[in-house]
Amino acid sequence: MGQAAVNPTQRARVSQVEGSRRALTTAIAIASAFLAVIVVVLTLVLVVANRAHLHALADLDIEDIVVPLSLGAVGSLVASRQPRNVIGWLFLFIAIISALQGVADQYARFAYVTHPGSPGAIWALWLDSWIVSLVFPCGALALLLLLFPDGHLPSRRWRPVAVSAVILTLLILIPAGVFSPGQLATETTFATKLNPIGVPANSVIGTIFGVIGFGWLLSFVVLIICASAPFVRFRKATGDERLQLKWIATAVIVSAVFAVIFQLAQAFLPGFPQVSDAVITLGFGGALPLAAGIAIFKHRLYDIDVVISRTLVYGSLAVFITAVYVGIAVGIGALIGGGGKPNLALSIVATAIVAVGFQPVRERVQRIANRLVYGKRATPYEVLSQFSERVAGSYAMDDVMPRMARVLAEGTGAQRANVWLRNATVSGNAAISFTLAAWGSAAIRAVPAK
Repeated sequence: MGQAAVNPTQRARVSQVEGSRRALTTAIAIASAFLAVIVVVLTLVLVVANRAHLHALADLDIEDIVVPLSLGAVGSLVASRQPRNVIGWLFLFIAIISALQGVADQYARFAYVTHPGSPGAIWALWLDSWIVSLVFPCGALALLLLLFPDGHLPSRRWRPVAVSAVILTLLILIPAGVFSPGQLATETTFATKLNPIGVPANSVIGTIFGVIGFGWLLSFVVLIICASAPFVRFRKATGDERLQLKWIATAVIVSAVFAVIFQLAQAFLPGFPQVSDAVITLGFGGALPLAAGIAIFKHRLYDIDVVISRTLVYGSLAVFITAVYVGIAVGIGALIGGGGKPNLALSIVATAIVAVGFQPVRERVQRIANRLVYGKRATPYEVLSQFSERVAGSYAMDDVMPRMARVLAEGTGAQRANVWLRNATVSGNAAISFTLAAWGSAAIRAVPAK
């Protein structure tokens, strides 16, 4: 059967419709990111106004400033360039919700503490009490874990999980937060107020809301299941998708490692600044969206092996240095009765141990990192180094050619390597074939010159 001819007028009309649709989605994406930025600016204005009553780093709502800006930027790029990829729109949704939570919290503080009597205080506190349920635990965040990186589920078997997350969020968590009886559930310490539209606690509806409040426990189970989706997808992924997931895994691992390091430092080192929340925010709110953007747009996608290798090395060295200092300066200091005061002698001992052990530990960690990243094959640098050594060495052709083929095969992880050499004395090319499965089968054969 022949294909029907496409009218040039129809083709132009279809192209025009697609262009208009692309322009509309781009405008919506940019407007959504701009809305998040405007709300963040309002949050910063309120932070400045409340500065006299902000006594801890957590009071600044840093996560509600960094997350909207980072996710809004990445989300607008993804949604405008790949409008059919749901990930970009989820990024924008989370950015707006996070920004609204930040401005609600800061305005409630402003209306109750900085300028008591300001209008709308109770409604700001009410919004702050439930809006996060749209994202966490099984809202947009769960869908993000299920759909990354291409906007599709790993398989049809995950559809009930996605449906469960949506139903739990829209039919249980949100209504339970909006109409919950009694006091508003917020993390604020400056005000404790009753829900302005909460149902009576002793009514039938109040009892129902009290029971479905346990849906939070079930929602965390759904979140854990959704968090396993990237690992399942990674095991089955090949090519670009596997590299995309590596970027995300790297960002998550790096953020988690540094969060643990700073948490331990705060717990065991007196006077260490309380910055773990800021580290978590910059990691999961900054590095993770950046890695997601790189993965989705495939920009410098194939540099991930180098990034992972260096991250493993420097992260392990940071853990080593922290563990040595905490173990000696803090642990031994507590045993000898230092009273929590710094001990100069123990600090010098810890520094000396770090200095002596730094290079051996770095080399050991580098070998482990290379093995994890590159597997049994060598690193690219080792391949080139061994290759140049084989070329520079004085071997007969029957010996050097199989050696070169073997280095290439082992370095790239290939099952077979072919080396082609122009031979000035023979009117042809010499080719060496080396197979890892049968090294003895390597041989030289002449082929006609072209």
